[in-house]
Amino acid sequence: MDSIQSAIPYYTAPISVIANTFLIFLIIFKSPPQMGNYKYLLIGVSIFEILYGLLDIVTEAVKQPFRFYNSFFQTVLSIGPSFVVVVPYKDRFFGKEVARIFNCLYCGFFGFSMGMFVIIFAYRLLVATENSLLKKFQGAKILLWFGYPMFYLLVFGAVAWFPYSPSPEMDEFISFSLIERLNMTLDEVVYTGPLYYSPANDSIRYDTLIVSLLQLFLVVSSLILVLFFGIKCYFYIMKFAYIQDSISIKMKNLQKQLFFALVFQALVPLVLMHIPVTILYSFSLLNIVFSSFSVATTIALFPALDPFPTIFIVKTYRLAIFDFFQHFFKCLRKKLCEFSAGND
Repeated sequence: MDSIQSAIPYYTAPISVIANTFLIFLIIFKSPPQMGNYKYLLIGVSIFEILYGLLDIVTEAVKQPFRFYNSFFQTVLSIGPSFVVVVPYKDRFFGKEVARIFNCLYCGFFGFSMGMFVIIFAYRLLVATENSLLKKFQGAKILLWFGYPMFYLLVFGAVAWFPYSPSPEMDEFISFSLIERLNMTLDEVVYTGPLYYSPANDSIRYDTLIVSLLQLFLVVSSLILVLFFGIKCYFYIMKFAYIQDSISIKMKNLQKQLFFALVFQALVPLVLMHIPVTILYSFSLLNIVFSSFSVATTIALFPALDPFPTIFIVKTYRLAIFDFFQHFFKCLRKKLCEFSAGND
């Protein structure tokens, strides 16, 4: 199981970079005019997921390639009344301080993703309802929407850097688990994470508890807002689809496509991030060990899978893909025929 977990980021990170780069190309060159400024938000999401994938690739880079089954990348360990995000720097091209920065970025990027889907659903609702507020975010001003997920990034990154930073008590608490489960020592990794109960004096650490409850609130509120905006958007679009007026059929169909792409796109972080991380926080608060494999693996899968709903549900993107492969196989068949004829 550990070898599978170690191998997954090796494949998901490059897939994330390639798939999101391809999606950006489709958004720029194949988006219908009716999409408007919404395409710039989609480009922003894809850029973020490329950075997420690149962070995985950088932290995976080892001095001796092909040793990934004997090592590991950033991972999450559930240890009773605690969990830790671990980044190794043994056999890497970077040292301890850089590994600590990567660890905080990893936590911050997770927070950014929580806020990102809120703004996507909120903007989709404003577009569907033709809200006048959209006029205030024309052109480059649309980038202001990313202020909300940036707040999440700063909170999760700052918490990883300060309240969840290593301490002598935490070192002693997790050292055995690092050796037993990762076969590494404290001198080979950096970590960040909460410790809710102090084993030394058998007491609750209220400062850590309050910070974790804040993070849990942000995760749960992100989910609630996504559901709120999504449900409102669904009912409006369904009502909108049956109105027979001057609005073009193309616009109605595009609204449906974008919404259903958004629904499937929301299921990806819901299943891969919201639910596992909420369970991880809750189980740690209750002093229950949760499968670290499931959390680390699902988070690694997120940026690789997220672009595909948009690629295959939006009709113009889907047709562009089919045209590309049709042309590719036509050219390949022609070359093979020419090669065969030449041999005859």
